[in-house]
Amino acid sequence: MGILKKLNCCLCKKELRVTRRTKLQNGEYICDECRRATHPYAHLDRCNKEEVQSMILQMQKDEKLFEDNKVSMEKVHFVCGIHKYTLYTDEYEKVFVIDTIETEMFKYKPIFQVNQVKAYSHINTEKMSVNDEGIRYVTIVAKLDDKGKPRIYYVKFLYDNPKIQKVKIRFEATYVKEARAFCKALNTFIQKNKVE
Repeated sequence: MGILKKLNCCLCKKELRVTRRTKLQNGEYICDECRRATHPYAHLDRCNKEEVQSMILQMQKDEKLFEDNKVSMEKVHFVCGIHKYTLYTDEYEKVFVIDTIETEMFKYKPIFQVNQVKAYSHINTEKMSVNDEGIRYVTIVAKLDDKGKPRIYYVKFLYDNPKIQKVKIRFEATYVKEARAFCKALNTFIQKNKVE
């Protein structure tokens, strides 16, 4: 028929299923297994094959760095039902690692550089902001249901990387206290360690 053309992952060459693939900027596809080796918050539709390969190599290096320093890092845990949110911070290296629902399905934990976190504008254009006072780098935004009640809270920060840019950490509406605490812990660490 020619309609359902067979496609292969441009990285591992595995045959792709229609529902288990991610399209890259140049129209090529990667399989779910290769996607799991990339950055959890990457916009792969803005990446080509070489950039994805480079990202995977960086994620592997970051994972080794994380595993080597995990014990000495400061850890903050938040338990939300069956999910655990963990923030690892390293003041010496000026980095932090987040382990959340979004990162659970990926092979490697993302390491973020404090100096690549961008400041939010003081004018908040979001529909409903529930910022703690003094929040400058990290913000919480509520996604509302049809009745105008918070359905999901997102802890968000902007990252100075064209392939990542915006990081959104999802919390169910019933865990707003935990979302606020996570936001505050991350923001405090960034404010303390960011070099202007």
